[in-house]
Amino acid sequence: MSTASNTKVYTAGSIARRLAIEGAAGEICGVFSHAVYCTFGKEVLLLHGREWGEVPFGIALPDIVAFRSVLTAEVGDIAAFTADGLRLGGQILPCALTAPERPAPESFTLPSAERIAAVESYVHTHGSAAGILDYIAGNRAHAAESVQTLSDAMRADDAERASAAAVRLIGLGRGLTPSGDDYLAGFFTLLAAAEQCGMAVPRAAKSCADAVLQNLDRTSRISGAYLGNALCGEYFTVYDRAVRALLGEGDPAAHWDFVLRMGASSGTDTLCGAIAAAKVLP
Repeated sequence: MSTASNTKVYTAGSIARRLAIEGAAGEICGVFSHAVYCTFGKEVLLLHGREWGEVPFGIALPDIVAFRSVLTAEVGDIAAFTADGLRLGGQILPCALTAPERPAPESFTLPSAERIAAVESYVHTHGSAAGILDYIAGNRAHAAESVQTLSDAMRADDAERASAAAVRLIGLGRGLTPSGDDYLAGFFTLLAAAEQCGMAVPRAAKSCADAVLQNLDRTSRISGAYLGNALCGEYFTVYDRAVRALLGEGDPAAHWDFVLRMGASSGTDTLCGAIAAAKVLP
Protein backbone atom coordinates (compact mmCIF):
# COMPACT_ATOMS: atom_id res chain seq x y z
CA MET A 1 0.00 0.00 0.00
CA SER A 2 1.03 3.64 -0.33
CA THR A 3 3.44 5.08 2.23
CA ALA A 4 2.35 8.67 1.57
CA SER A 5 2.06 10.92 4.62
CA ASN A 6 -1.75 10.83 4.52
CA THR A 7 -1.84 7.04 4.61
CA LYS A 8 -3.35 5.75 7.85
CA VAL A 9 -2.98 2.30 9.36
CA TYR A 10 -6.20 0.52 10.21
CA THR A 11 -6.72 -2.86 11.82
CA ALA A 12 -8.39 -5.44 9.60
CA GLY A 13 -9.36 -9.08 9.69
CA SER A 14 -7.44 -11.80 7.91
CA ILE A 15 -9.67 -11.88 4.82
CA ALA A 16 -9.61 -8.10 4.40
CA ARG A 17 -5.81 -8.07 4.66
CA ARG A 18 -5.56 -10.81 2.03
CA LEU A 19 -7.78 -8.89 -0.36
CA ALA A 20 -5.54 -5.84 0.07
CA ILE A 21 -2.38 -7.86 -0.60
CA GLU A 22 -3.98 -9.34 -3.73
CA GLY A 23 -5.01 -5.91 -5.01
CA ALA A 24 -8.53 -7.27 -5.39
CA ALA A 25 -11.25 -5.38 -7.24
CA GLY A 26 -15.02 -5.51 -6.83
CA GLU A 27 -17.97 -3.25 -6.21
CA ILE A 28 -19.95 -1.64 -3.40
CA CYS A 29 -23.02 -3.69 -2.53
CA GLY A 30 -24.38 -1.89 0.53
CA VAL A 31 -24.04 1.59 2.04
CA PHE A 32 -25.46 2.14 5.54
CA SER A 33 -25.03 4.74 8.28
CA HIS A 34 -22.61 2.53 10.24
CA ALA A 35 -21.24 0.21 7.57
CA VAL A 36 -20.17 -0.10 3.95
CA TYR A 37 -20.17 -3.51 2.27
CA CYS A 38 -18.35 -4.49 -0.91
CA THR A 39 -18.14 -7.72 -2.87
CA PHE A 40 -14.88 -9.05 -4.27
CA GLY A 41 -15.70 -12.16 -6.25
CA LYS A 42 -16.86 -14.69 -3.67
CA GLU A 43 -15.64 -12.54 -0.77
CA VAL A 44 -17.33 -9.71 1.13
CA LEU A 45 -15.50 -6.68 2.54
CA LEU A 46 -16.91 -4.58 5.41
CA LEU A 47 -15.89 -1.11 6.56
CA HIS A 48 -17.09 -0.76 10.15
CA GLY A 49 -16.48 1.09 13.42
CA ARG A 50 -13.50 -0.20 15.37
CA GLU A 51 -15.57 -0.39 18.57
CA TRP A 52 -16.84 -3.72 17.25
CA GLY A 53 -13.36 -5.22 17.25
CA GLU A 54 -12.49 -7.77 14.62
CA VAL A 55 -14.50 -9.08 11.69
CA PRO A 56 -12.50 -11.41 9.41
CA PHE A 57 -13.63 -9.54 6.30
CA GLY A 58 -13.70 -6.11 7.95
CA ILE A 59 -11.61 -2.93 8.10
CA ALA A 60 -12.07 -1.08 11.40
CA LEU A 61 -12.34 2.71 11.06
CA PRO A 62 -12.09 5.02 14.09
CA ASP A 63 -15.25 6.95 13.12
CA ILE A 64 -17.39 5.14 10.59
CA VAL A 65 -20.18 7.73 10.84
CA ALA A 66 -17.80 10.58 9.93
CA PHE A 67 -16.39 8.48 7.11
CA ARG A 68 -19.86 7.80 5.76
CA SER A 69 -20.76 11.49 5.90
CA VAL A 70 -18.13 12.31 3.27
CA LEU A 71 -18.44 9.17 1.17
CA THR A 72 -20.10 9.90 -2.16
CA ALA A 73 -19.81 6.40 -3.59
CA GLU A 74 -23.00 4.38 -4.05
CA VAL A 75 -24.07 0.77 -4.54
CA GLY A 76 -22.64 -0.52 -7.80
CA ASP A 77 -19.59 1.78 -7.77
CA ILE A 78 -16.11 0.33 -8.00
CA ALA A 79 -14.28 -0.92 -4.92
CA ALA A 80 -10.63 -1.79 -5.44
CA PHE A 81 -7.36 -2.01 -3.53
CA THR A 82 -4.63 -0.06 -5.30
CA ALA A 83 -1.17 1.20 -4.45
CA ASP A 84 -2.83 4.34 -3.09
CA GLY A 85 -5.28 2.60 -0.79
CA LEU A 86 -8.89 1.50 -1.11
CA ARG A 87 -10.75 3.09 -4.02
CA LEU A 88 -14.48 3.54 -3.47
CA GLY A 89 -16.08 4.99 -6.56
CA GLY A 90 -14.03 8.07 -7.40
CA GLN A 91 -12.61 8.45 -3.87
CA ILE A 92 -9.50 6.98 -2.29
CA LEU A 93 -9.16 5.90 1.33
CA PRO A 94 -5.36 6.02 1.80
CA CYS A 95 -4.66 3.10 4.10
CA ALA A 96 -2.43 0.26 5.13
CA LEU A 97 -3.91 -2.69 6.99
CA THR A 98 -2.55 -4.47 10.01
CA ALA A 99 -3.75 -7.30 12.24
CA PRO A 100 -5.75 -6.26 15.31
CA GLU A 101 -4.83 -7.29 18.83
CA ARG A 102 -7.01 -10.02 20.24
CA PRO A 103 -7.91 -10.47 23.91
CA ALA A 104 -5.80 -12.85 25.95
CA PRO A 105 -6.91 -16.48 25.76
CA GLU A 106 -9.36 -17.49 28.46
CA SER A 107 -9.79 -20.88 30.06
CA PHE A 108 -13.27 -21.93 29.06
CA THR A 109 -15.18 -24.35 31.27
CA LEU A 110 -18.43 -26.26 31.00
CA PRO A 111 -21.02 -23.68 32.09
CA SER A 112 -23.01 -24.23 35.24
CA ALA A 113 -26.80 -24.27 35.10
CA GLU A 114 -26.73 -21.08 37.19
CA ARG A 115 -24.53 -19.24 34.69
CA ILE A 116 -26.67 -20.28 31.74
CA ALA A 117 -29.81 -19.20 33.60
CA ALA A 118 -28.27 -15.83 34.48
CA VAL A 119 -27.32 -15.09 30.87
CA GLU A 120 -30.70 -16.27 29.60
CA SER A 121 -32.59 -14.15 32.14
CA TYR A 122 -30.58 -11.04 31.24
CA VAL A 123 -31.11 -11.55 27.52
CA HIS A 124 -34.87 -11.96 27.92
CA THR A 125 -35.04 -8.88 30.16
CA HIS A 126 -32.69 -6.52 28.31
CA GLY A 127 -32.43 -7.92 24.81
CA SER A 128 -34.57 -7.17 21.79
CA ALA A 129 -38.08 -8.59 21.90
CA ALA A 130 -38.03 -8.64 18.12
CA GLY A 131 -35.93 -11.04 16.06
CA ILE A 132 -35.70 -14.69 17.04
CA LEU A 133 -37.56 -14.18 20.35
CA ASP A 134 -40.56 -12.82 18.48
CA TYR A 135 -40.42 -15.62 15.93
CA ILE A 136 -40.19 -18.26 18.65
CA ALA A 137 -42.97 -16.74 20.77
CA GLY A 138 -45.40 -16.88 17.86
CA ASN A 139 -43.87 -19.95 16.24
CA ARG A 140 -43.67 -17.81 13.13
CA ALA A 141 -42.37 -19.74 10.13
CA HIS A 142 -42.18 -22.69 12.56
CA ALA A 143 -39.26 -21.04 14.36
CA ALA A 144 -40.14 -22.51 17.76
CA GLU A 145 -40.35 -25.99 16.28
CA SER A 146 -37.05 -25.58 14.43
CA VAL A 147 -34.99 -24.35 17.39
CA GLN A 148 -36.50 -27.02 19.67
CA THR A 149 -35.84 -29.76 17.11
CA LEU A 150 -32.26 -28.53 16.60
CA SER A 151 -31.56 -28.79 20.33
CA ASP A 152 -33.38 -32.10 20.80
CA ALA A 153 -31.67 -33.67 17.80
CA MET A 154 -28.26 -32.47 18.98
CA ARG A 155 -28.81 -34.08 22.38
CA ALA A 156 -29.85 -37.30 20.63
CA ASP A 157 -26.91 -37.06 18.19
CA ASP A 158 -29.40 -37.26 15.33
CA ALA A 159 -27.45 -35.47 12.60
CA GLU A 160 -30.19 -35.77 9.99
CA ARG A 161 -32.89 -34.15 12.12
CA ALA A 162 -30.50 -31.52 13.46
CA SER A 163 -29.36 -30.60 9.96
CA ALA A 164 -32.91 -30.29 8.64
CA ALA A 165 -33.87 -28.02 11.55
CA ALA A 166 -30.78 -25.84 11.16
CA VAL A 167 -31.30 -25.42 7.42
CA ARG A 168 -34.89 -24.29 8.06
CA LEU A 169 -33.50 -21.44 10.19
CA ILE A 170 -31.21 -20.09 7.47
CA GLY A 171 -32.50 -16.76 6.17
CA LEU A 172 -35.34 -16.65 8.71
CA GLY A 173 -36.32 -13.09 9.63
CA ARG A 174 -35.78 -9.54 8.50
CA GLY A 175 -32.78 -7.26 8.27
CA LEU A 176 -29.28 -7.35 6.89
CA THR A 177 -28.51 -10.51 8.83
CA PRO A 178 -31.75 -12.44 9.41
CA SER A 179 -32.40 -13.65 12.94
CA GLY A 180 -32.12 -17.32 12.07
CA ASP A 181 -28.61 -16.75 10.70
CA ASP A 182 -27.50 -14.86 13.83
CA TYR A 183 -28.95 -17.63 16.00
CA LEU A 184 -27.03 -20.29 14.08
CA ALA A 185 -23.80 -18.25 14.23
CA GLY A 186 -24.04 -18.08 18.03
CA PHE A 187 -25.02 -21.74 18.29
CA PHE A 188 -22.18 -23.18 16.22
CA THR A 189 -19.54 -20.71 17.39
CA LEU A 190 -20.08 -21.82 20.98
CA LEU A 191 -19.96 -25.52 20.07
CA ALA A 192 -16.73 -24.98 18.11
CA ALA A 193 -15.12 -23.08 20.99
CA ALA A 194 -16.13 -25.79 23.45
CA GLU A 195 -14.66 -28.51 21.25
CA GLN A 196 -11.40 -26.57 20.79
CA CYS A 197 -11.05 -26.44 24.57
CA GLY A 198 -11.41 -30.20 24.88
CA MET A 199 -15.06 -30.31 25.93
CA ALA A 200 -17.29 -33.03 24.57
CA VAL A 201 -19.82 -31.78 22.00
CA PRO A 202 -22.59 -33.67 20.21
CA ARG A 203 -21.20 -35.77 17.39
CA ALA A 204 -23.93 -34.40 15.12
CA ALA A 205 -22.47 -30.87 15.32
CA LYS A 206 -19.93 -31.29 12.51
CA SER A 207 -22.30 -32.72 9.90
CA CYS A 208 -24.99 -30.23 10.91
CA ALA A 209 -22.59 -27.29 10.45
CA ASP A 210 -21.59 -28.71 7.07
CA ALA A 211 -25.25 -28.84 6.04
CA VAL A 212 -25.63 -25.14 6.91
CA LEU A 213 -22.53 -24.27 4.87
CA GLN A 214 -23.96 -26.10 1.88
CA ASN A 215 -27.20 -24.09 2.06
CA LEU A 216 -25.98 -20.51 2.45
CA ASP A 217 -27.74 -19.64 -0.80
CA ARG A 218 -30.92 -19.58 1.28
CA THR A 219 -29.86 -16.24 2.76
CA SER A 220 -28.32 -12.97 1.55
CA ARG A 221 -24.73 -12.61 0.37
CA ILE A 222 -23.80 -10.40 3.33
CA SER A 223 -25.46 -12.54 5.98
CA GLY A 224 -23.95 -15.65 4.40
CA ALA A 225 -20.50 -14.10 4.85
CA TYR A 226 -21.04 -13.74 8.60
CA LEU A 227 -22.53 -17.18 9.06
CA GLY A 228 -20.19 -18.99 6.68
CA ASN A 229 -17.04 -17.53 8.21
CA ALA A 230 -18.30 -18.26 11.73
CA LEU A 231 -18.87 -21.89 10.76
CA CYS A 232 -15.38 -22.06 9.27
CA GLY A 233 -13.82 -20.95 12.56
CA GLU A 234 -12.83 -17.40 11.58
CA TYR A 235 -12.51 -15.01 14.54
CA PHE A 236 -15.24 -12.44 15.24
CA THR A 237 -14.99 -10.27 18.36
CA VAL A 238 -18.77 -10.23 18.89
CA TYR A 239 -19.15 -14.01 18.61
CA ASP A 240 -16.13 -14.51 20.87
CA ARG A 241 -17.73 -12.30 23.51
CA ALA A 242 -20.95 -14.35 23.31
CA VAL A 243 -18.91 -17.49 23.99
CA ARG A 244 -17.07 -15.85 26.89
CA ALA A 245 -20.38 -14.86 28.47
CA LEU A 246 -21.31 -18.52 28.76
CA LEU A 247 -18.07 -20.52 28.92
CA GLY A 248 -15.82 -17.94 30.60
CA GLU A 249 -14.85 -18.02 34.25
CA GLY A 250 -15.27 -14.31 35.05
CA ASP A 251 -18.28 -12.02 35.30
CA PRO A 252 -20.39 -12.44 32.14
CA ALA A 253 -21.98 -9.00 32.39
CA ALA A 254 -19.45 -7.07 30.29
CA HIS A 255 -19.66 -9.70 27.58
CA TRP A 256 -23.44 -9.90 27.31
CA ASP A 257 -23.81 -6.12 27.30
CA PHE A 258 -21.31 -5.85 24.44
CA VAL A 259 -23.09 -8.48 22.34
CA LEU A 260 -26.58 -7.09 22.94
CA ARG A 261 -25.57 -3.75 21.41
CA MET A 262 -25.04 -5.38 18.02
CA GLY A 263 -27.69 -4.40 15.48
CA ALA A 264 -31.42 -4.14 16.06
CA SER A 265 -31.75 -7.72 17.30
CA SER A 266 -28.60 -9.43 16.03
CA GLY A 267 -26.87 -9.45 19.43
CA THR A 268 -29.91 -10.92 21.12
CA ASP A 269 -30.31 -13.53 18.39
CA THR A 270 -26.62 -14.48 18.63
CA LEU A 271 -26.74 -14.90 22.40
CA CYS A 272 -29.95 -16.95 22.16
CA GLY A 273 -28.15 -19.35 19.82
CA ALA A 274 -25.14 -19.53 22.14
CA ILE A 275 -27.37 -20.22 25.13
CA ALA A 276 -29.12 -23.04 23.28
CA ALA A 277 -25.75 -24.55 22.37
CA ALA A 278 -24.52 -24.35 25.97
CA LYS A 279 -27.57 -26.34 27.03
CA VAL A 280 -26.79 -29.23 24.67
CA LEU A 281 -23.20 -29.72 25.85
CA PRO A 282 -23.01 -33.24 27.30
